[in-house]
Amino acid sequence: MKYVVWGIGGLLLVGIYYLIDPSSSYLMPKCPFHLLTGYDCPACGVQRAFYYCLHGNWVTALRYNYFLILSVPYLIAVAVTTFIQNKKVEVLKRFIQHPTTIKIFLALTIIWWIVRNIPCCKEYFNML
Repeated sequence: MKYVVWGIGGLLLVGIYYLIDPSSSYLMPKCPFHLLTGYDCPACGVQRAFYYCLHGNWVTALRYNYFLILSVPYLIAVAVTTFIQNKKVEVLKRFIQHPTTIKIFLALTIIWWIVRNIPCCKEYFNML
């Protein structure tokens, strides 16, 4: 039953993001870190990227947050290895959820956070 509720909630969330553009709507939450500091957090742009992914505009989506190229597949793999239980998935789970893999992903997240806020890098990412 809880999977049905999660599924309905997920579909509702996807529907909202399909209909409402986060960059032009006051209804969508804004990044508190960005509002307080003026700097981008590692996840800044994810809502807008998701909106453009749902509309099939992949290039624009990636421009909002390049780290999605790495994050989305990894987070899907974490979800799959968490919720699906069988022998093949257990082998994958040992790698995907290994402490070293998690530390590498967190280190890359911090590096992305720093690099995307360096002025010359920010200009470069905006040009792509």
